[in-house]
Amino acid sequence: SHPKKALQDLSTSILLDDSYDNVLAYAHRGIIYASMKRWGEAVSDFESAVKLDKTIVLAHVNLGVIYMRQKHDYTSAIRRFTSAIRIDPTYVRAYVCRAEAYTYESLIKFALKDYTRAIHLRPDNPKYYLYRGKLLLQMGELDLAGHHIGFAFNLNQGVDLSITQQAAVYSFLGEYTESIQALNRATRAQPVAPLYVLLGKVSMKAKLFNVAIDHFKEAVKLMTPWNVTKLVDMPREASEPFYLIGLSYNEFKLYKHAVDALSNAIKVDPKHYQAYYQRGLTRIKLKHPRAIQDINKALAIKPKYFQAYLSRAAYFGMKGRYNKAILNCNEAIEVQPNSLRAYLYRGALKYLIKAYEFAAKDLTKAIAIDNTCMLAYFNRALCYQKSKQYDKALKDYGIVQLLDNDEDQKILQNRSLLYFEIGDYENALLDALLCFKERPKDVKIIHLIGRCYHQILALSDGLQYYEDAIYAFDAALAIDSFFLDAYVGRGNVMMDHVTLNHNAISRRDYSKVLRLNPFHLPARLNLAYCLQVDGHFKLAWNQFTIALSIDKECISALEGRAVVNLQMSDTFAALMDMNQAIKIKKTAELYTNRGVIHLFQNDVVNAMRDYQTAIALTPSYSLAYFNAANLYFIQRRFQQALIYYDKALEFDPQDESALHNRGVAKVMVRDFEGAMKDFNQTIDTYPYGAHAYFNRGNLFAVMKQFEEAEKDYYTALKLKPQDALVLKRRAYVKGKQSRKEEALEDYKLAVHIQNFVTIAAILGIGILGIPVTLSRSGIGPLFLNLIIGFFAQSILVLCFTTLLQQAAAIKIHEANQYEDFVCIEADSEPLISESSGNESLDVIEHKIAELKDLMAQDQHQEDSEADEISLHTISKLFLPSGAYQIFDILVIATFLSILISFALAGGQAYSEITKLPLPVMITIFVWLWACVIIFLRKIVQPFVSLLTIAKCIALVVTVFVTFYVGLKIGLPIHDNWGYVGSSFLMTTVSLGIIIQYIYHCSNSNGRHPELVMILNIAQTIRSYAVLGVVPQRCADIDPSMVPPNDQNMSLPGHCNISLAWAERNGQISTVPLTEAIIIGLILQQHYPQYDWIASLVEVFIVISITVSFLTLGSALRHTLSGTLDSIWNFVKFRMSDEAAAQVEDGVRSVAEKNWLWLTKVLIYILAFGIAFIVAMLNPKGFIAILSSAGSLFINLQAGLFVPLMIFKASQHASSKLKTPYPMGKTLYIAQFIMAFYFLFAVVYDIVIMIIQSVRKS
Repeated sequence: SHPKKALQDLSTSILLDDSYDNVLAYAHRGIIYASMKRWGEAVSDFESAVKLDKTIVLAHVNLGVIYMRQKHDYTSAIRRFTSAIRIDPTYVRAYVCRAEAYTYESLIKFALKDYTRAIHLRPDNPKYYLYRGKLLLQMGELDLAGHHIGFAFNLNQGVDLSITQQAAVYSFLGEYTESIQALNRATRAQPVAPLYVLLGKVSMKAKLFNVAIDHFKEAVKLMTPWNVTKLVDMPREASEPFYLIGLSYNEFKLYKHAVDALSNAIKVDPKHYQAYYQRGLTRIKLKHPRAIQDINKALAIKPKYFQAYLSRAAYFGMKGRYNKAILNCNEAIEVQPNSLRAYLYRGALKYLIKAYEFAAKDLTKAIAIDNTCMLAYFNRALCYQKSKQYDKALKDYGIVQLLDNDEDQKILQNRSLLYFEIGDYENALLDALLCFKERPKDVKIIHLIGRCYHQILALSDGLQYYEDAIYAFDAALAIDSFFLDAYVGRGNVMMDHVTLNHNAISRRDYSKVLRLNPFHLPARLNLAYCLQVDGHFKLAWNQFTIALSIDKECISALEGRAVVNLQMSDTFAALMDMNQAIKIKKTAELYTNRGVIHLFQNDVVNAMRDYQTAIALTPSYSLAYFNAANLYFIQRRFQQALIYYDKALEFDPQDESALHNRGVAKVMVRDFEGAMKDFNQTIDTYPYGAHAYFNRGNLFAVMKQFEEAEKDYYTALKLKPQDALVLKRRAYVKGKQSRKEEALEDYKLAVHIQNFVTIAAILGIGILGIPVTLSRSGIGPLFLNLIIGFFAQSILVLCFTTLLQQAAAIKIHEANQYEDFVCIEADSEPLISESSGNESLDVIEHKIAELKDLMAQDQHQEDSEADEISLHTISKLFLPSGAYQIFDILVIATFLSILISFALAGGQAYSEITKLPLPVMITIFVWLWACVIIFLRKIVQPFVSLLTIAKCIALVVTVFVTFYVGLKIGLPIHDNWGYVGSSFLMTTVSLGIIIQYIYHCSNSNGRHPELVMILNIAQTIRSYAVLGVVPQRCADIDPSMVPPNDQNMSLPGHCNISLAWAERNGQISTVPLTEAIIIGLILQQHYPQYDWIASLVEVFIVISITVSFLTLGSALRHTLSGTLDSIWNFVKFRMSDEAAAQVEDGVRSVAEKNWLWLTKVLIYILAFGIAFIVAMLNPKGFIAILSSAGSLFINLQAGLFVPLMIFKASQHASSKLKTPYPMGKTLYIAQFIMAFYFLFAVVYDIVIMIIQSVRKS
C-alpha cells in the first residue's frame, strides 16, 4: 500500500472538485490521515465531509473515536456517536463505541444498554458478550458476567481458539480443573515458561499452592540462561514467578520462605513495587523492624499505589501513631476518592483520637458510597454515642439490625449500654436479656443486667427488683469469683436499698474487692461513700486520700473528701480539695460546690462569684441558679432572688425546693397570689415536706383564711410531730377562730417542748446544792422557802417575759417585718451537688442529706448571735447608759460563778466514777466541754437534748430508788425552824437562775410561771428523798451503819456520809448519798444485788452536771457574743463615716468577720479559763461560791435591775407596740413585792458573808 500516493490523488481530486459530489474524497482522506496518526488533519477532513453531507455515518463515528481515544473528550465523542445512531439506528459500531465512551465517563448503566442493543443487532458476535460481561463484572454481578463469558466461549467453539485462551476462559468461569488440564496439555506440547506461569496462577486460584510453587519454580528454571549464576543477571520476566512463589508461601504462613522469594523477585527486577509491598506486609507479620521501609519503597516506585497507602495507615494505627495513619488515609483517598475502605479506616482512626464529629463525617461519606455497609453504620453509631448524640446513635443501631437479620450480640450489648447511659433502664434491660440468651456465661452481660435492675430499683418501690439485682450479681460471681465489678455492683445495691440497712454487707463487698486489688478505684470510692453515710467521717477521709494516692486527678475523690472535710467543719481543707478538683476540670458542679464552701466560711462575695462562673460554664445548670437565689434571699434582695429562682425552675421545673423558696420570696414582696401558687405546686410535687404546709398555713393566716391555715398546720404536725413553732402558729389561728381552750392546749404543749431542756438544766443546781444546806433545817423550812420563792419567782418570770416581748416587738418594728407572717423558713435546701459519678467506673452517687439542712442551721446560728434577743440587748434597750454596762458585768459574773460551781461539781462527780484525782478531773471536765461549746456549738443543742432525755429518765428512776432505799434504811428527818435561813440563799440561786435561760424562749410570746412550780416540786421531792437516806449530821449516823471491820473506829471517822460533812467540805450531795446507799443498803441490810443503785445515782449526777454546764456555758457564750458585737460596732462606728455606714447596714467584710471571730474565741477561752483557775484554787468552794457569790449576783439582777428595766420600758416609745401579754396594773404593783424579796436576799447574803468573815478571823 502507498498511503502517501493515495493522499496526493485524493488531495488533487478535492482541489478539482470540493463540492457535495466529491464528499467521499474528504472521508477517505480522513481515514488515511487517521491511519498515519495525523489526528488534526483527519478531524479537519471528517468535519468537512459532515458539513457537505450530514448523513455520512462513517465521518461521525470516526470523529467520535478520535475525540474519545486521542483527545479524551468523552462528551464530544458521545455526541458524535449519538448523531451517527440518529442517522442510522442499525449501525452497530456506533453503539459499541458509545458504550466505550460511557464506560470512560463511569456511566455504566448507559454503556450496558448500548452493549445490549449491539447484541440484539449482532447476537452472533462473541465480543459484544465479552464487553457486556466485563461491565457486569465491574458492577459485581459475577454470575451474570460468568454467564456472558461462557456464552461467548460457546460461540467461539466453532472457531479455533488457542489453548491459553481456552484455559483463561475456564479459569474465569471457575472451572479450574478443565483449565489446569488444558494447560497441562499445552505444557507437554510446548514446555515454555509463560505456560508454566499461567498454570501456576490457575493452581493458586484452585488453592493448590504446593502445585503452584512447583510450576513457578519450573518457570524460573526455563527462564534462567545457561551461563547466568547471579539473580541480577536474569531476565526481568523471571521476577514474576519469584513474586508468585512468595505469595504462595504466605498462604502457608511460611513467612521466612516468602521473604526470600520476594527478595529474589526484587533482585531480578528492582522496580517491582508489588514485591516490595508484599515483602513489607510479610515482614510486618514477622515483626521485622524494617518492614515499613519496603512499603515506602513500593510507594517511591509507584506514588499512586492505593493499597500501599492503606496498608501503611494500618501499620501506623497498629503502632498507635494515629496522626500518621490518618495522613496515609488522606493519600489513599486522593488516589481513589470513592474508596469505601479508606473512609471506613480513617473514620475508625479519628474515633481512636476522640475526634468523634470528624469520624462521623467520614463514616457518613462511606455510607454515601455504599448505603448497605453495616460496619459504617455501626461505627458511626459508636461515634454518635461518644459525642452524646444518642438519638442518632440509636437510629444507626436500628439500621444495622435491619441490614442484618441475625441479632448481632455486639449491637445489642452496645445499645443496652447506650440505653443505660441515657437512663432508659427498661430498654437497656431488654437488650441485655437478649444478649444473655445467646451468651449465658458472659459475666459482663450478667453484670449489666444486675446494674439495670439496680437502677430500676432506685426508681421504684418494689422489692422484686432488689432480689433480681442481687441474684444477677451472685450469678456473675458464681461463674467468675474474681470478677470484681460484680462485688462492687452488689455492694452498691445493698448500700442504696436503705430500707434493709445493708451498709455493713456493702462494706464487706468493697473490702473484698480491695483485698483482691488494692488499686480498684470504684471500690475504694464507694467504700468511702459508705463510711461517710454511716457517719465515719475520719475513715471516709482516709479512703478518699488513698484513692487520691492511686489517681491524683480523681475528681470524685477530691470532691468526696471536700464534702467530708465540710462535714467535719474543716472548711479550709474542703476549699483546698475543691480548688484542686477545679484545676483538673472546670465544671459547673464543682464551682457550685466551692460556692457552698465559701458560704460556710461566710465569704458571700466569692460564693456568688463561683455561682456566676458555674452559670457561665453551663447556662442550664439549675442548682447554680438556685444557690445564687438563696444567697440573694439571705441578703434580702428579693427581686434578684426571684429572677434566679425563675431560671432554676426553667431548667428543672420539678425542683420542689426552688418552688418553695420562690414562694417565700414572693411573700416577702407581697405577691401573695403567686406565693400561693408556688406553695401549692411544691406540695403537689413533694407532699411530704412539713415546711411547705407550714408556710402555706402562714400565708393562709395572713390572708385571714384561718380554717385553711389550721388544716395545713395539722398536716405539718403529722409530718413533723412535736414542732413547737407549728404548735404556736396553730394556737394562733385557733385563737382567731375564738377556740381559745384548744389554742391554749396547743400553746401549752409548745411551751413545754421548748422549756424541756431549760427545766433539766436548772434542776441541776437545786439537785446538787439544796440537799447539802438541809443538814440543820430539815425539810420543813425548805418547803416554806420554796413556797415564798414560788410567788416571787413567778412575778419575776411574768415581768421578765413582758420585757422580752417588748424587746421582740421593737426588733420586729425596726426590721419592718410583717406583723402576722411569722417565721417563713427556707428548709431542705439542696446546696451540695455530688459528683455525678462516673458510670463507666460504676461509682454510685450519694447525696449527703444532712448537708442540705447543715447550711441553713449554720446560717441560722450565725445570724442568731447578731439578731436574737439576749440579756445584753434587753439591758441596752431598757437601762440608761452606765447601768446596762453594770448589768452586763453582773450577768457575766453570774455565769462565771455558777460555771465555777459546776466545774467543781463536775470534777467531783467524774472523780467518783473514774477514781482519778480531783484536780485532774476538773481540768478534763472544764476544757473538754469548753472546747465543745466554743468550737462545736452546732452539736451542743442536739447533744444536750439527748442527754436531757436520759437525765429526766434517770431522775425519775433515782427518786424512786432513793425513796426505796429510804424505806429500807428508815432514817428519821429532823426539822429545826431556827435554821430556816440556811437554805434561803440556795433556793434563790436555784430559781433565780431562770432568767439566765428564759430569754431563749423570747419568740414564744408566752409566760412561764408553771416552770417555777415544776422546779419547786422537783426540788422538794428530790430533797425529801435524799434526807430519807443521808444523815443530816454526824450525830445522826446510826452505829449499825459503820462497816463491821471498822467497829473500833469512832463515828466521826465515817462522817463523810452526812450532809453536814458535805457542806463543810464543799461537796455535792451525791457523795454522801452514794456512801449512804452503799453502807446502809448493801452492807447493813445485806442486799449486795442492789449495788447498781449507787452507780445509777453517780451516772445520773454526771449527766445532770454535763447538761447544766453545756447549757449555761452556751448561754455565757451567747451573752459574750452579743456584748462583743456591740463593742465592735461601737468602736467601728467611731472610726469613720464609711465604717459607720457599714455598721448601720450590717455589712462586714470577710477579714473583719475573721478578726471578730478570733476575738470572740479568745474571750470565750478567757472566760472559761477564769472559771477553771478559780475552781483549781478553791476545790472545796462549791457551796460557798454557789450560795454566796452566785446568789448575790442573781438577786441583784432580779431585785434592782429588773424593776429599773420595767420602769424604763413603761416610759419607752415602744410601750405602745402591741404584744401578746402586756403588763397590767396588778403585775406592775406586784413587781415591788418581787423587788423587796430579792433585795432582802441581797442584804441577807451580805450580812451572812460579813458574819462568816468575822468568825474566820
